[in-house]
Amino acid sequence: MATIQQAIIARLSGDWQLTQAQPGGLGYRVWGRWLKPSGPGSTPEAFSETGRLLRNVVVLDGGEVGHPDGDAGHRVRRWDSFPTCHVFAEASDAGKAAADAACRRIELLLVGWEAQIDGGQRVGFRPDQRIALEDAEAFPGNVTVILRFRATGARAVAA
Repeated sequence: MATIQQAIIARLSGDWQLTQAQPGGLGYRVWGRWLKPSGPGSTPEAFSETGRLLRNVVVLDGGEVGHPDGDAGHRVRRWDSFPTCHVFAEASDAGKAAADAACRRIELLLVGWEAQIDGGQRVGFRPDQRIALEDAEAFPGNVTVILRFRATGARAVAA
């Protein structure tokens, strides 16, 4: 089985339209950790030979909180998580259009989908927040959009 983060990464990475090279696809790579060009935990494939950030999506875990409506019975615990997808592209008109297209594709892939994660838990996704296109401070010459989803799941608890 997988965590929510791993399930989202697998779903996005397996999508031809999002990940295939241009001109057929959008040319995105999908990661489960922050991007850095060198050093421990580096992601050199996320950068061009000149050190410029390429098109990437970073999926980060959102932790877990109790569901606001409470549990679904004395043996079922409902919970929410708020994973984020950070979409990066070059700061050109084409890059901005690609970032927007990637966001629409990610929403299409996640909203209405039910993931099965650790312990047989089933998780559904809804859009929660979209932080509009802006310059990526950590990566000059790039733009970013952040998508946050509300993932709701339930699991059996011991009697």
